[in-house]
Amino acid sequence: MPGRELDGVHFAMEFLPQQNKVNAGDKVKGQLTASGKHVIVIGGGDTGSDCVGTSNRHGAASVTQFELMPQPPEEENRPMTWPYWPIKLRTSSSHEEGCEREFAISTKELIGEKGKVTGLKTVRVEWKDGKMVEVPGSEQLLKADLVLLAMGFVSPVASVLESFGVEKTTVATPRPAPTSRAATPPTCPRCLRPVISGAARAWSCGRFVKADKPRAR
Repeated sequence: MPGRELDGVHFAMEFLPQQNKVNAGDKVKGQLTASGKHVIVIGGGDTGSDCVGTSNRHGAASVTQFELMPQPPEEENRPMTWPYWPIKLRTSSSHEEGCEREFAISTKELIGEKGKVTGLKTVRVEWKDGKMVEVPGSEQLLKADLVLLAMGFVSPVASVLESFGVEKTTVATPRPAPTSRAATPPTCPRCLRPVISGAARAWSCGRFVKADKPRAR
């Protein structure tokens, strides 16, 4: 990302552990602080939420959180989502402390002066046929004194799958290898099914990775 090298742009895991040490009674020299700053958190997950809460407690002038994906519904459609993790808008206690939440937004460039970040150039995005496309005419500049990178992921890394020669179906289910089918009794409690299935898949993946690769002696 252009401007990543600017002062004031940090990974969330540079920012959060320092505050944990301070909370434990340690002194952190040169601690990253959001005090009096306009903070933008890039990433809408739990780590991003932690950045929001910590920034608020530092006394940030403003806190804005970016999420690349569209805003989910406030209530999930349970019959449609089970047994998968339900997609719905989740508001943490950090969000309740105060922040602006922006959905379907992407950062194109970090802007700075004299080596320090001063803002971001963003664009609205939408998803068409499974691909992200920019919305024409939606670019804007936002002020920022501190940018925290808390991005997660939306799918397996393609290069990893390709390196093992894994073919994907339209629902991104790897085949033909590694594959596994966990024999789960129909009456098995819902909470145990993912555990049993996950263990079986991990075992199958392990066999696939080790196949035809003798151990070094």
